[in-house]
Amino acid sequence: MLKISVDAHIFYRHDASETAGLNAAMIPMADHIKAVAVGGDRAKMKQILGGEYFRLKEAERMHLVLLRATRHARANLGDYFPYMRQTIMENAERLELVTDLYWSELKHMVDQVLPTR
Repeated sequence: MLKISVDAHIFYRHDASETAGLNAAMIPMADHIKAVAVGGDRAKMKQILGGEYFRLKEAERMHLVLLRATRHARANLGDYFPYMRQTIMENAERLELVTDLYWSELKHMVDQVLPTR
């Protein structure tokens, strides 16, 4: 019996229905996402959410950028008028919740398709 190791890159792709909630939660937080993400991160997010192929590491980077955007929103509440702060907090909490749901679903789907041998 021969044992050969094979190096492989696994690519994933989303349907529009899988990322609809994440897309909706990202819209009101666009300024904060732009503040914490470099251009390459934003381009990769568009590709992932647009249905193109991506690697798990790229999705993990998107997850971390979105969580950083929620922290940025909370840390910079003083820059906004007092009547806007509650809405910003709600949007940040919604994005954080949807991002965590997305990540747990993605991890579950990845676990289902990874080969066991």
